[in-house]
Amino acid sequence: MSLNLTRLEKLKELGGGAKQARCPACASGGLDKSGNHLRIWPDGKFGCAMYQGDHAHRQRIWELCGVNEPKPAHFNSPIRIEPPSINCTELIRKWNELTLYSSIREQADKLGVSPLALRCLGWVWSGEHWAVPMRSEWGDVCGIQFRYANGFKQTLRGSRVGYFIPECRTQSTVYISEGASDCAALLSLGLYSVGRYNCAQSGVKLGQYLRRNGVRDAVIIADNDVPGITGAEKLSHELSMHCCIYTPPCKDARELVNLGGTRQLIESTVNNLIWRQP
Repeated sequence: MSLNLTRLEKLKELGGGAKQARCPACASGGLDKSGNHLRIWPDGKFGCAMYQGDHAHRQRIWELCGVNEPKPAHFNSPIRIEPPSINCTELIRKWNELTLYSSIREQADKLGVSPLALRCLGWVWSGEHWAVPMRSEWGDVCGIQFRYANGFKQTLRGSRVGYFIPECRTQSTVYISEGASDCAALLSLGLYSVGRYNCAQSGVKLGQYLRRNGVRDAVIIADNDVPGITGAEKLSHELSMHCCIYTPPCKDARELVNLGGTRQLIESTVNNLIWRQP
């Protein structure tokens, strides 16, 4: 599959033949206004930086801006063999047996969160990188996110994008963050929190999961930037729950906690926000 470059917005050369542009799939939802989500490599391969490993999102990009390339009539089209599905639950279990508590504590100190919060989210050491399980709207492990030492994150090939849902008792109010580390920061304060893969991820299924588990109110923690705030607005309509949006006075929830933000500070601020009915 290749893209019709004339149909892309904010196309920019990155050097070495690589290009950057506004992601058509994100743009269809009003996102990526800065025009830096889509990457196109010299060989024509492409992907969205916000939806790494998401085949459905990549397919949507091609549907909007792809080139229909004719196939030779005298050759049989090769059958595309999808990679075999992987047992994410078994991988997490195996890696958990290899994960030392001392390494969890070291990682927690680096992030400024509690080791217990990382354990609740299922953080494990794969032998090369940290891995965090992602769960479906039914609570089962459907995917794994790798977190590299340089801050880069990537979904394990063959797994699906899901939500970061802690294994702990739910509360009547949930704090929905962007990313696993922000979720861990809020859990460290004793707040019940779940995390989205990124700010553009749909919240319809997440809302279904939360309502099934007795959650009545949702506080959406928006990253303090345009994509974060836009994504939070979109999520507030998708959850179909009594909710509000809280934008920290700094970059994100984890930075707020690292700067000394407390549960009392967040709850008192949230109580004075405008709440929306479903």
